[in-house]
Amino acid sequence: MRFLWRLFLLFLIGCFNGAFFPGDILVLYAIIGVVLIPVCRWNDKAVLITAIILMLQPVEWAKFFFAMANPDYVASAELWLEHHHRMYPFLSQTSFWAMIKSNLWDGQLFSILWAWSYGRFFQTASLFMLGMLLGCRQLFVNLAEHRTFWLRALLIGAVCFIPFYYLYLSLPDLLVNKSMLTPMKTIISSFRNFSFMCVLVSAFVFLWQQIATHKVLHGLVPYGKMSLTNYLTQSIIGSFIYFGYGLGMYRYLGVAASFGVGILLFVLQLGFCHW
Repeated sequence: MRFLWRLFLLFLIGCFNGAFFPGDILVLYAIIGVVLIPVCRWNDKAVLITAIILMLQPVEWAKFFFAMANPDYVASAELWLEHHHRMYPFLSQTSFWAMIKSNLWDGQLFSILWAWSYGRFFQTASLFMLGMLLGCRQLFVNLAEHRTFWLRALLIGAVCFIPFYYLYLSLPDLLVNKSMLTPMKTIISSFRNFSFMCVLVSAFVFLWQQIATHKVLHGLVPYGKMSLTNYLTQSIIGSFIYFGYGLGMYRYLGVAASFGVGILLFVLQLGFCHW
């Protein structure tokens, strides 16, 4: 019940964040986090099998084979597009309250429906279960004792990422039927992203154990401890910088300049977290 209460609080915080940033992820986490309640008392093998099945994107495979068996089938337009088209104009308008209202309705529906259309529900549930298993096995505690596990994760992730990356790029040439292409892109991107995540996490684990890099990475600890605060303030400050109700800098800042803004905001937040 305490975990369910925390998910409810996370949902409320996500709604607050979504009022400023229509790409909020917290509401999705609050919804999907409920799946951990029924599985938390399962044995590790059952949880792992469930996580693997979810990571394989069963709904997307069903869409793919249905389209294969019915060549004339044309998938309908995805629902998230409708809410995206409704929401987007309010981001450039000067009315703050009109933007808030739009983000809380069309923005949240856009975010949730997009996540459903691109397999994020199943992938996120799988990652939550895998994270629970990693925590129960204490694989982030006494990292040196689990060096073999993390080395395997690094190598397997790196080896798998490369073919998945190039296969994803080649899919439009391999599948002409869009009704087959769309679910397969979701499946392959899910595998590709998971492989890259394994590389990132395991590489971070190894860097954490090195004397030369440990001190640098240890400086990020306060930032991680205040990750929710940082996530929320990024949305508030970022929306004020870019959206129409604030400075409206979306008209002037390109990719490189925005990258610089992101670095500056990160540095300022890091200093605040240390304070």
